[in-house]
Amino acid sequence: AAHHKAAATVATSHLLLRHAGSGRFMFWQRCKMALARGCSRTAVARQQVKPGGVAQLVSHRPVSSVPRAARSLVAAPKHEPFSFASKHLTRHISCSAAVAAKEETFTYQAEVDRLMDMIVNSLYSNREVFLRELISNASDALDKVRFVGLTDAKALAGREQLEILVKADKDAKTITIEDSGIGMTREQLLSNLGTIARSGTRKFMEAMKEAKGDANLIGQFGVGFYSAFLVADRVTVHTRSHEEDQQWLWESNVGSHQFTIKEDDSGERLVRGTRVVLHLKEDAQELADPIRLAKLIKQYSQFIQFPIKLYSSRKEAKQVVDEAATAKRQEEADKIAKDKEEEPIKVEPVMKTDYEDVWDWRVENDNKPLWTRSPRDVAEADYNEFFKQTFGEFLDPIAHVHFNVEGTIEFTSVLFIPGMAPFEQQNWSAKSRSIKLYVRRVFISDEFDEDLMPRYLSFVKGVVDEAATA
Repeated sequence: AAHHKAAATVATSHLLLRHAGSGRFMFWQRCKMALARGCSRTAVARQQVKPGGVAQLVSHRPVSSVPRAARSLVAAPKHEPFSFASKHLTRHISCSAAVAAKEETFTYQAEVDRLMDMIVNSLYSNREVFLRELISNASDALDKVRFVGLTDAKALAGREQLEILVKADKDAKTITIEDSGIGMTREQLLSNLGTIARSGTRKFMEAMKEAKGDANLIGQFGVGFYSAFLVADRVTVHTRSHEEDQQWLWESNVGSHQFTIKEDDSGERLVRGTRVVLHLKEDAQELADPIRLAKLIKQYSQFIQFPIKLYSSRKEAKQVVDEAATAKRQEEADKIAKDKEEEPIKVEPVMKTDYEDVWDWRVENDNKPLWTRSPRDVAEADYNEFFKQTFGEFLDPIAHVHFNVEGTIEFTSVLFIPGMAPFEQQNWSAKSRSIKLYVRRVFISDEFDEDLMPRYLSFVKGVVDEAATA
């Protein structure tokens, strides 16, 4: 709309520059009338101004390039009457064109609007899944650029390392998730973050109604990006595709029916990939904590195949001078020298170990998905180590079984019998949380009823990873 308005303004200015005759005051009055008529149309119809009027219209077509038309006005002959008015109009048109080109506002597709309302209002109880979904999206972007890189080496140029970076800023109250994946063009931003082209959207909404807001459904239908609004009142997306040099900025607020896209002039250039910045809600600011984020990464995304690096601090030991002990030693040395009537000498400083916080990127998903390998390639010691790390056990399992199922439903599973009975085994009323369900190595849930595992087998621990199906 802003572009059409600016185009109409330029077209009307052609009419004004052909002014001949009347005084300046009358000219400005007629200018206002002409602009009022022109700005209300996307194209100015051919018309003839009445005798004594302002001018005769030169061009009735919409102007395709507003900046080019503005430059043509500046280049008009100096003897053109009322050049002052022409320059004033040119400045106005140029500014309008710049604003129109800089930022564009779009309205969400109706289904997306309903979807966001469902996510924000129905899934509030388990809002921690936002990190799982955004990391999964980042992993998909890395998969895509790796695939493209097999046939086009230039796709990986400048940033060969495929990784996911997560950073929390308590002062700014933000969480940033960045990947070195395939990135998005402007058209892809519109398609991916403004509409949902997949038929799974309606299925997701129906499943949401049936499950009464089960957050575990988000990851099964590819609509997880919008879960960011569970914890953020504003989301900004910086992205740059390997296909072009331009970097784009997408932004939207919670509860808004619109989003904006413009060229990213923030100065923080990406070589390639996407950076999602969550501006946290007031009641979600406790999530801007590296310790909390590390726990969520290990819970939901520890088996993602790409390294997930969290910007966090660690204690690093270093040797420093113990001023108090050094002063005491020097005092004792001076006293001895005085008693011997000798010149005092400077003693060696006393050192002590001190610890300081060092901030750096640290990989949080060291544990590898053992079940994705063939059972013939996995040693017994590997099974034991995996069991201990995944389930927090300290004894080796008594037995294990590793199998695949292919058919209507495809999944891989590894089940273990622990080395000792669990302490909570006598609590028969509680649901078993011994079986962890994954979808493409992303943790979904560990809460199931007796349909999955009989209550008398609740001591069995294991993982089930379902292959993603359309």
